[in-house]
Amino acid sequence: MPAASGSDIAHAIVKAVLASVPVAGGALAELMQLFIGPAVDKRREAWMRRVAAKLTTLLANGLHADRLQHDDRFISAVLQTTLIAQRTHSEEKLEALNNALWNIVTTQTPDEALESIFLGYVDSFTEWHIRILRLYQQPSVNAAMIELYQIVETAYPELKGRPEIYDTVWQDLLQKGLVNMSSLHGSIGQMTSITGRRSTALGDRFLQFVSDPAPRSE
Repeated sequence: MPAASGSDIAHAIVKAVLASVPVAGGALAELMQLFIGPAVDKRREAWMRRVAAKLTTLLANGLHADRLQHDDRFISAVLQTTLIAQRTHSEEKLEALNNALWNIVTTQTPDEALESIFLGYVDSFTEWHIRILRLYQQPSVNAAMIELYQIVETAYPELKGRPEIYDTVWQDLLQKGLVNMSSLHGSIGQMTSITGRRSTALGDRFLQFVSDPAPRSE
């Protein structure tokens, strides 16, 4: 199990501060421990169980344990993904983290610098970032669509009439170089073809990084 993270340390500091509050401090600290501490522990343990389950499968399929024991890249990836997993309850982000970790194990990944950058994206992104990037990698367009934003509103009806969400997500993706179109507000005709992808080469690499790796043997 990974050692105490920054969030664990912050939790301990908050608890200590609450304990120093006159009269009610001890009770507040106990409440902090009661509600927050178990939740953090539960998330960490659930993530490590997920990692262990996948590792067991890979070992059964030919992955060599001695290779991983001395693989600093793998150890660093486990530690980084564990810290990120503690900060989210999103199953989609947890699955992306899980896929990323095992892409690293099977070496189907970019270089180490990009690995760290991409893991940072998973940490800061919402599930909508991944969904929308994947959607515009291979957009599904029909004859009734006129505007580019209709692609996302059709695919995800819960976003219909909510540009404050998908516009913000798109600008994040654009700023990080993952998409190549400045806005979702424009004519479908701006696309190079009826199914023209809007993800960049970097965006494609990120999506591959967080996608389930193809089975392979050692």
